[in-house]
Amino acid sequence: MSINKELNNYDKYQGEFNTLHEVLKNKLNNKDRNFGRLIQYGKNNNDKVINNYYDELNFHREFRNILSHSHMRGKPPVAQPSDTVIEEIISLTNRINSPKKTSDLFLKDVTHFDYSDSLAKVLQFVNDNHYSQFPVFENTQLKGLITENGITQFLSRSVKDDVISISETIISDVIKLDEAKDSWEIVNSNTLLIDVKEIFNKKLNAGNSLFAILISNRGKNIKNPEDIIGIITPWDLPMVLKNI
Repeated sequence: MSINKELNNYDKYQGEFNTLHEVLKNKLNNKDRNFGRLIQYGKNNNDKVINNYYDELNFHREFRNILSHSHMRGKPPVAQPSDTVIEEIISLTNRINSPKKTSDLFLKDVTHFDYSDSLAKVLQFVNDNHYSQFPVFENTQLKGLITENGITQFLSRSVKDDVISISETIISDVIKLDEAKDSWEIVNSNTLLIDVKEIFNKKLNAGNSLFAILISNRGKNIKNPEDIIGIITPWDLPMVLKNI
């Protein structure tokens, strides 16, 4: 939606506020004409999108009331909203109307390895592509993740004990000792980025910084490597936060 250049900023803002109000009514299936009661209704009913943007919504509620009440007394508006504020309410409306999902940003081919693959193969791939976490399968069964951190710990321990031969080491030897091998969760391609943020927040608050989210085309199931259609790691959090 573009700003109508023929209106003054007061009228532009009022129009965008009304558009936001209608979007909220439709989203919540609630036709309340009072904006404040409407967003409180969403919050009380644990609407995740409303909860995520509640502070911004409340700001625009208060700002619009200040503008409108002065104008209703027959006085000019106490302020003309800036172009930036108008762009912000347009962006807020769009984010609430069409919240982004994992499928909007994170669908991609995901490299996986087999239980019997050599550690040398994984190390070569890490060196060439700079990825840090990979699903590992035994035949078609997902066994967990092998991580760059887990590989480093394995190598450090093995070198210390002088028992390492990279050419003879296979992934099953490494992943059994990888503390992050079970640090993953499965979501589907329709999962909101807001949910992704919540998942990572819980894991990071619990001290798990190696957690990964696997995106599956089977809902929350993975029955073979082809079911994984994307992966989100903590390195992707800035992109997640930027797009919610």
